[in-house]
Amino acid sequence: MLAEVAAGVIVEAVVSTARWLRRETAGGEDAEVALLRWFDTYALEPSRGAGPTLPDGVPSDAVRDFFRHDDSQALLHELMASRLTDAPEAVITKLREAYTSCAHAALDPVFAQAGIDAPEVAAGTLAEHFFDHCDLEIAGFVGQLSAADSTLLDRIRQDAFSARVVAVLAAIERHTRALSLRDSGCLAAEQAFVSTYRRQAAFAHRALEPPDFERRRRVPIGDLYVSPGITALLENRAAQDDGPSLDLTDLQHALDRTVLLGDPGCGKSTACQVLLHRQASDPGARVPFLVVLREFSLADQGRRSVVDHIEYRLETYYQCPAPPGAVDRLLLSGGAVVVFDGLDELVDTTRRREMTEIVELFCAQYPLAPVLVTSRAVGYDEARLDDRLFECFQLGPFDTEQSEEYVEKWFAQEEVTPEDARRSAASFLTESSGLPDLCANPLMLALMCILYRGTSSLPRNRPEVYEQCASLLFRKWDVRRRIHVELSMARLVEPALRHLAFWLLTRHGDGAAVAERELVDRVMEFLDERGFEDRTDARAAAQQFVGFCRGRAWVFSDVGTDAQGESLYTFTHRTFLEYFAAAQLASTSDTPEVLARRLAPRVTRQEWDVVGQLAVQIKDRTTDAGAARVFTALLGDRRRRSVVGRGNLLAFLARCLTCVDPPPRTVRRLARATVEHLMLGDPATECSAPLAALLRSSWDCRDVVTDEISHAIDEAVGSGDPSRRRAALLLAGYAGYAFQGAYSSPAHAHWEEFSKQLIARHAAEFLAIAPDHTGLMDVCLGNGLTDLGDCFQRCELDFGSLWKGWQMGIFGPGAWYPYASRCVFVLLLGTEGCRPLFETTVRDCTAAGAWLVRNPEPPWTDRADDVSAFLITIGESLAAREGQRLPELTPEGYLGASVMLLASLEASREPSVDRIVPELGPLTELDAYVRARYGDNDTHLPDLPVPGPFHHVLRAWARREVNFVGRA
Repeated sequence: MLAEVAAGVIVEAVVSTARWLRRETAGGEDAEVALLRWFDTYALEPSRGAGPTLPDGVPSDAVRDFFRHDDSQALLHELMASRLTDAPEAVITKLREAYTSCAHAALDPVFAQAGIDAPEVAAGTLAEHFFDHCDLEIAGFVGQLSAADSTLLDRIRQDAFSARVVAVLAAIERHTRALSLRDSGCLAAEQAFVSTYRRQAAFAHRALEPPDFERRRRVPIGDLYVSPGITALLENRAAQDDGPSLDLTDLQHALDRTVLLGDPGCGKSTACQVLLHRQASDPGARVPFLVVLREFSLADQGRRSVVDHIEYRLETYYQCPAPPGAVDRLLLSGGAVVVFDGLDELVDTTRRREMTEIVELFCAQYPLAPVLVTSRAVGYDEARLDDRLFECFQLGPFDTEQSEEYVEKWFAQEEVTPEDARRSAASFLTESSGLPDLCANPLMLALMCILYRGTSSLPRNRPEVYEQCASLLFRKWDVRRRIHVELSMARLVEPALRHLAFWLLTRHGDGAAVAERELVDRVMEFLDERGFEDRTDARAAAQQFVGFCRGRAWVFSDVGTDAQGESLYTFTHRTFLEYFAAAQLASTSDTPEVLARRLAPRVTRQEWDVVGQLAVQIKDRTTDAGAARVFTALLGDRRRRSVVGRGNLLAFLARCLTCVDPPPRTVRRLARATVEHLMLGDPATECSAPLAALLRSSWDCRDVVTDEISHAIDEAVGSGDPSRRRAALLLAGYAGYAFQGAYSSPAHAHWEEFSKQLIARHAAEFLAIAPDHTGLMDVCLGNGLTDLGDCFQRCELDFGSLWKGWQMGIFGPGAWYPYASRCVFVLLLGTEGCRPLFETTVRDCTAAGAWLVRNPEPPWTDRADDVSAFLITIGESLAAREGQRLPELTPEGYLGASVMLLASLEASREPSVDRIVPELGPLTELDAYVRARYGDNDTHLPDLPVPGPFHHVLRAWARREVNFVGRA
């Protein structure tokens, strides 16, 4: 029994180490890729040698629980890191002593209760034997790695290229010391604390608090929450279509070093709330800790550490102070997960970068503790966490079904009977059918439900949503409740909120809470300028205003007290602060030109993105040609700005097109400026960001933008400048691929059609430059301008590159999935409308087979990209297809297609054999070969319709006697 437990925890340590290395070597060197493949192969076949035995009478469940506990697992992770890096034996001794100390704290009482003589000696002996057994297994693992390829092990030891492994080594001293100081009494206290905290956290986060102007509502999570789709943002990978959509449960299982990005109001903080509740409610899950970065950044002016802040919140909010050192030990052992919510709420980029560094340093201090960081997508690049450590996910908008589900749940909380709820929901959905953008945003959708309940009408854009919310809150709410409030500054309530919002935005840069005394003083200053000559009257009116806010839930209200017991007030949701701040900014900017001057330094630093867009929209409604004048002023900005700063400004203007409608000549000027910005440097860098924003945001003026970009491309292609010609062709070929995560949108389809037309128009230019740029060669192949046979001959294409991602060369450093894998996708599905085309794919398989006939000795590539995710997509698509177009393959075509598929499987960590093999269609005879390679060695291998010499080669591959992918 204990040998199986040991095998399980060792495999967990191997898998975790491989995951760290895999993240840090994404797109890395050949040796790193080979190392990861070796790790994965070992993890599938753990050693299960003889292990220690359990004394008679001792309950096996209690012992098994200890060996699988976070403390035990953490020490074995540290042992793995130590052996991999050839750490001194003194380190191993410390780990062994710490392991034995943990066993004494956990098992001594168990052995004593079981009546074992000298229970301390017996428990210590068992722990030592178990640790030594695991050490022997891990040493054997390292020995196998060294024997397989000693240069890989040397790479780890000499370069220490995994920052995560290095951090684990650095934390061993602190972890072992912390564990050695804990006895059975400390362990019992920690267990009691964890149990109490889980109860408190599950209760605190059990319900959502949707926006409501009539009352504070707390709705159980299951009665209201709808998880939006979540997409993994694959670094250096350009998906051919939308990637597989995840939900919050998938994200919870994937938590490690994780960033969750999203637009304003898309539900990032709500997702955190749901995750915290799930983690706290599950006794087998890691203990969750929440750090709201806005609060943490202000706590004692930054004098607290992250752990200090967690402990402070445990005592003051959750009412369960942690025993000394308990939080530190939980984090060191990986028994806790930390959620850092709201990186974007630190609007000042300097403060944001500082917080990013603090999070990264925290991760280095606690390398085994998973971390989740949330942020808005816009502005994240200005203070980005290390991509080698953190994996990014995007929280998407609601689709139609998710919007409908949320509306039905929302009205189910409002109406007395289910029939009334269904009727109200159906009525709302009918009236809101023309507002898909607003309904796709969870916050906007909730606010519209409130407005529909209160006014039976719906706004048409975001500012109208906020304005009607303010009207409902400040003018109609008390009337509906038959309450009359005498407020001496009644006419100044909204101006006061605008004043406060802008003050909070510019004072703290994060919309933090303000103490009641300071709030009263600030309102007094505002009233001094608004007709309150007597300061006593002004103070009384300001205090009255505070009382007014105290009764208005959700927009601006009291949110607790400070250390001195003074009430704190804030805008409860950041988007309301941004709206009122934008209204103040627009109203205090005498002209659109003044507004442009005030916005310019902020948007060039990716600050005030939402505030700026709302301010431009408000100014456009209150001033003749307001938006056009703001655009003209910013486009004509003559200040010396960096390429990044100028790009941020252009991208901001592009995003404004979703909410304002400047005249065509202004839109043309913006479109031309974004194309010129693209050609300032490498299109794969930030130079393409403004153009990507324009393509995504210009749906309402797409004809003007399309025409202007088309003219600009034609001019650049006809110019004598090679760099401008290349950039123009990349834009023409990849215009549809600025839509990461939104490939099903009408805008994507529009720009895809645009690309097809431009590719046909400039086919000769594409073919001329293709030999020098794999991204453009891919365009030629994907659109049927050429085939692999021509590329092998005329372009001297490396055959092995078919299994490596080709850089697109625009819209970031993204690369296609390898061409061989995409050929497999098209061939098996018989798919039209993809890159490459079906007919081209058949010719390409034949050309690949002909090359193999001339070069029959494997391996045929030194390395290959891992396409596990793409193979999953292929498997899902095969299972869902209806009918199939079967190609006619020659023997060379069948050979080429077979090698493309089999090498792709061989290169993948998760080859998805069970999903793909039953659906091989035109390659159905390969079923037995794949099954033989991946499990069933006794499978009969039928003859394949391939050239004669390759019968033996393919059989040898199935029996694992040869590989098609070499080891660099």
